Amino acid sequence: MQRKVGHNLIKTPVVVGERTAPTPNQPNRPVNLSGLWKIGFRYQGKSDLGSMQIQQSNQSFSGQGQDEQSGATFKIVKGQIKGDEIIFLKIYDKRPNQPIQYHGHFSYLPSENGEVSYMGGDFSFEANGALTVGEWEAAMAEVKSPSVSAGNNSKAAEEEQKQAINQEHTPDLSGKWSVAHEYNFKTIHSIMFLEQDGNKISGHGTDTNTKEKFIIKKGWYNFPHLTIIRQYLSRSPGSNLITFKAEVSEVSDKDYTGPYLSGKTQGGGDWEAERVY
Repeated sequence: MQRKVGHNLIKTPVVVGERTAPTPNQPNRPVNLSGLWKIGFRYQGKSDLGSMQIQQSNQSFSGQGQDEQSGATFKIVKGQIKGDEIIFLKIYDKRPNQPIQYHGHFSYLPSENGEVSYMGGDFSFEANGALTVGEWEAAMAEVKSPSVSAGNNSKAAEEEQKQAINQEHTPDLSGKWSVAHEYNFKTIHSIMFLEQDGNKISGHGTDTNTKEKFIIKKGWYNFPHLTIIRQYLSRSPGSNLITFKAEVSEVSDKDYTGPYLSGKTQGGGDWEAERVY
């Protein structure tokens, strides 16, 4: 299996402090948020999923949605787009006086059908005199064409069978990894130790360029999709969390044989990883 990206980050030597020429994170095209989004959010050890329908007008947007677990409905108001930066207020219909401030960034992530629109970041709200902060991420729902013939149904069944076979050969991600990611126009190398428990991922590591230590605060694995959130211990709140999303594949070539991770960070930079053992 061929790698899905150029695999240039890990193999390229980096000198500490060296500054490289900036590389655009995305194609230079307008951000379009109109459509149906699946959203997930986490705070105080809890997580929930939901959906929201967004309508965009120029650089502003609004919408409405519903949480899956509680069924609570909400509105999206005062949405603004500033470059790839996304800002909006989420207001639950039953709690109109408790707006939740959302902040994040828009990017494109690779998918089986090419790419998918993605945004994620942090949110905050005040309740009982205390400030609560959490993380969120959302991906635009992919539109699937309905089956119109028995032939299409057969193809769908064949695809389901292939997915079942793939699940039997899902790589286990536990182990030591060599990682590289783009950050502030530099390539940051790190050693990362992952521990897989079902579909949950935990771990820790160190950026070798800067000697900064991090932990895997949250991690989700649903082959071939992986999401991990690094928390840097030496950074201040608000800048200490970075979300890494990747596709997991098996590689076998002259340079490397084993599980391979490649994708985008929260800021839109490339990242990739090879397992050392």
